[in-house]
Amino acid sequence: MAEKINYKTRPTKKYQKIWNYIRRNNNFKYSDLEIVIDMGKEYLGIYLNALLKAEYLVLTKKSGYKIEREYRLIKHTGTLAPQHCPKEKKLYDQNMKSYVYFSKDRKDISNVYKMVSFMLEYLLLNNKKTITRNELINIINPKQHYTALEWVNKLEKSSVITKKKANNSYKNAMRWERNFIKEDGVFIYEVDLKITKKLYGHIINREGLLLLEYWKK
Repeated sequence: MAEKINYKTRPTKKYQKIWNYIRRNNNFKYSDLEIVIDMGKEYLGIYLNALLKAEYLVLTKKSGYKIEREYRLIKHTGTLAPQHCPKEKKLYDQNMKSYVYFSKDRKDISNVYKMVSFMLEYLLLNNKKTITRNELINIINPKQHYTALEWVNKLEKSSVITKKKANNSYKNAMRWERNFIKEDGVFIYEVDLKITKKLYGHIINREGLLLLEYWKK
């Protein structure tokens, strides 16, 4: 039997206790979590269900009985636990500084924004500070090269990425595109993670008009 964790010496909110356990045990059983955390069953079930609906977790073993269910963490955004806002049917991700909605009444985000959302999430979760154009294209849509390039241009307009400037030794060694670094003939970009986080939040909140303002720059 798993040993209970004593949280009395350092007060921690309920959802943070649950998140701490989940982060350390990516694959876990409801029964193990219930024993280790030692808190109200109702709250535990509600919070896990919210993480499941917001696609932070997936069920790896389904069962009509909570105690027999098994989960896997698939969206690890950081050390701070997502805060559950039950009335608005959403989570606030403290690491990404954005809301994640899971209400059925809310329209789903368009496929176009899903694609960009996935790419921005990739940059944030992998803490990407530099990236090549080919890598961006493969993340966005490798099958539609031209469409992917359009999105790369939009990201450049919105200052998510900027071409990485070459140093003097590189300028002297190469005769083409002396102002910017290339890798295998493809530009290398610097990534602004702060702007990436802002845009990601706009997409999660379905704020398409704000995105357009960035792309008009």
